[in-house]
Amino acid sequence: MEIKEIPEKGVQLEGAKKKQRSQAKVKTGCRTCKARRVKCDEGRPVCQRCIKWGGPSSCDGYNDIPTKAPATTPRMLLPNPRPLCRTPTVRRFGNDEEYRFFRRFCTDTSAQLTGARGSELWNRVVLQASEMEPCVRHAVMAIGALDFNRLSHGGTDLESIHREFTFLEYGALTAVGLINASSWSRKLNFKERRGREFAYKEYGKAISSLKKAVMEKRSHITTRLLACILFVCFESYHGNNESAAAQTYAGIEMMERYSRQRSEWTPSLKTLRPPPIDPEIVEAFAMLEIQAISWTNESRPDRKLERRYASGEVIEEIPKEFKSLKHAGFMLSMLVLRANHLRYKGSVAPYVSPGMNDPGHTEYLPVYHVSPEHSELCNILNRIQQWNLAFAPLLRKSGIQEGRNYRREALLLKMHCLSTYVWTASAAPLAEMWFRRCTSELTEIVSLARVLINETKIRNECSPLDLRILLPLMIVGWYYRHRASRKEVISMFDVLPKREGTWDAGMIARIMEWMVEIEEGGLTDEEYVPEDAISNVTILKIDVPSRTVYVELIQGVRGQGEKTAMKSKTMNW
Repeated sequence: MEIKEIPEKGVQLEGAKKKQRSQAKVKTGCRTCKARRVKCDEGRPVCQRCIKWGGPSSCDGYNDIPTKAPATTPRMLLPNPRPLCRTPTVRRFGNDEEYRFFRRFCTDTSAQLTGARGSELWNRVVLQASEMEPCVRHAVMAIGALDFNRLSHGGTDLESIHREFTFLEYGALTAVGLINASSWSRKLNFKERRGREFAYKEYGKAISSLKKAVMEKRSHITTRLLACILFVCFESYHGNNESAAAQTYAGIEMMERYSRQRSEWTPSLKTLRPPPIDPEIVEAFAMLEIQAISWTNESRPDRKLERRYASGEVIEEIPKEFKSLKHAGFMLSMLVLRANHLRYKGSVAPYVSPGMNDPGHTEYLPVYHVSPEHSELCNILNRIQQWNLAFAPLLRKSGIQEGRNYRREALLLKMHCLSTYVWTASAAPLAEMWFRRCTSELTEIVSLARVLINETKIRNECSPLDLRILLPLMIVGWYYRHRASRKEVISMFDVLPKREGTWDAGMIARIMEWMVEIEEGGLTDEEYVPEDAISNVTILKIDVPSRTVYVELIQGVRGQGEKTAMKSKTMNW
């Protein structure tokens, strides 16, 4: 009996026929390889196997395999028990007058406050908050009752206000019925007087509502900040610049405290990190602080230093090319704000001498260091030039295919860039560093202003919060003594909006005319006012109701070295 060897599992006997494992047919090969029943290498656009077999023309290409639609599970649609629209739990408006002035703010006032910057603060952030927050809604109705068109065209709004209290006290008193507002508006007709009385009462209600919410600890940071912005708008409209500046700094303090809370937050299951402040609110306060710095003198220099560092962090991120006017405008606002912090900090010394305790000090070879302020000044000027290069493509684009509003905003930003540069340069410690060295920038600012006045409707706009054309022209005529440019600037003030931000065009024009009178007397063909004849304003007291301003300045005595003389004058505008 023959004994056969039993093969182990997985071992093939010699001579046995090897079976091929069946594989799934590939459906992605080319048509030629499928017909020949050979494996296709699936090369695209023709497979390499066909090329080797019969040339490139032998491959007939591929069939597109239709993709299967994902399986869907039928879902039953059940009726929604909730109503399609939400029924208000409370009535938003007490009467038709409240609704009318609220609609007026939505349709007219918000567009005037927005201007050409494209900010969503007034038509989105404020209106959303007014839906749920009574203090915001009352402030919106108060501003909606004010006539911004009349103020823009030089009406008698400010002349008709005769008061013994600040408007903050006035609004609060009228809200509780302690005084009669009609006696304060005798120069207005019935319709205007009615709107003014309504505005003051709603302003008082807004203040009372905000105080109540703060005391009950149920006010959100966004609500408080928006209320500050609206209060600033109301105060600025009436010329209460000091009160508007106080409201601005109150809002800035709130933002800084909130930002510190966010930075100090630690991850926890019990609390969520507070959300960031809306960028529209941040940019609005940057614009307000630029104006407020000139009306108040903060006693906390460390605050200015902290804000300067905060704005500096943003400026470091200037791109090589801006993609939108909105981004360019925000970055320029941070530059202007940083320059303000430097200008109002104090004198900028070019060099710092080492002290006697300095290890690097020697008796024979003193070492001088560039001061931090002067280094900061040079850094800001370099950043402005960097911004100008990044903005150039958008400026060229504005003159080719975009609309009038786009071109107007682009020209305004260019104008603000130039004025910020020359204004920052004037902070240099030595006159020879900046005086008589910015003639081309000054003439370009004046030319841009002329284009904006002639080609756009900027002369018909009122901007109680925004900075547009007045401040750049003020820098040219006030800080620089280029005689031709200053003369042309003064001639433009008659066609400019009467108020822009916290500044009145008529008042600035009267002050400049007086400066021309005392500085240019006896001059012939000099391009600039001589350095020893320059005057500097030391005291500025403004009485808005009577439209008068008291100015004191100090002026050098021409030809007598460092001798100076004090001069003063009260002017009407």
